Amino acid sequence: MAGGETVAWDEWQPRLFDSDLRPLISVYSTLPGLPLDCFPNIIWRYEDPDSRDAFPGSISLERHDCLHIILGRGLLNQDEAFVIGFTMGAARNATFAHCLEFQHVASTLYTPPFQWSDSDLSAFRLAFHYAQTSSSVVRDLHLIPFELRMTESIHALRRLGGISVPDLKMLFECEKLLVTQSKASLRLPREIETSDFRR
Repeated sequence: MAGGETVAWDEWQPRLFDSDLRPLISVYSTLPGLPLDCFPNIIWRYEDPDSRDAFPGSISLERHDCLHIILGRGLLNQDEAFVIGFTMGAARNATFAHCLEFQHVASTLYTPPFQWSDSDLSAFRLAFHYAQTSSSVVRDLHLIPFELRMTESIHALRRLGGISVPDLKMLFECEKLLVTQSKASLRLPREIETSDFRR
């Protein structure tokens, strides 16, 4: 992760604003740091875009972290599942078979603490199906170099990717119905914050 130092990784949240004028870098710089070697090889095998076994929508860790911010998600497994599902679902070549296969990989081949639970799989499926069927989300979202546009506002980058904050709010409400008592669900925003938060 990026290397912030004040918030534990499992408490970190980027927040979700209706019109978010914060530069991406201002939130990215607060990401808790995790060494790359803490991720097992099995994750790199299926999520590293340079791997021959990578799934559709696979992206670099830096770009993936940017999408956590743009999608308003923290770093818990359920958040990871949502971000990966959204990115994969937006990929042109992603199929329902990919969706099923990745769920198997993440829930059986990944090792704890990275292994996904049924709750995580619910978040993944929700985001995958939304992104795949949305008429607004840009196809091949994973190809947008968000990490090279760090000085732009989160609002502008959401528009670039065709990402709707009201739709995110709707997805979060659905997720809270599917997964009622998880830490990730309980901290999802109940209302979109409307302040133009600048810092």
